[in-house]
Amino acid sequence: MSSAANSSPFHSSKGRWKLNPLAYWSYDQVWSCIRNNDVPYNPLYDQGYTSIGDEMTTSKPDNADEGERS
Repeated sequence: MSSAANSSPFHSSKGRWKLNPLAYWSYDQVWSCIRNNDVPYNPLYDQGYTSIGDEMTTSKPDNADEGERS
């Protein structure tokens, strides 16, 4: 389980409170929800990418031992 999943779903920033409703969901729960509800997602995930950012930070993990955000 990622550190984000273990943290509080509430976050205070710049005097505002934010709520992450998926904070305690597992990777499998998120993808189950995406597939069951036809939620659009980036097709790079289907190509093996596990964390998508900008051009400089998006890359495929080299092996299964790397974390989701490697």
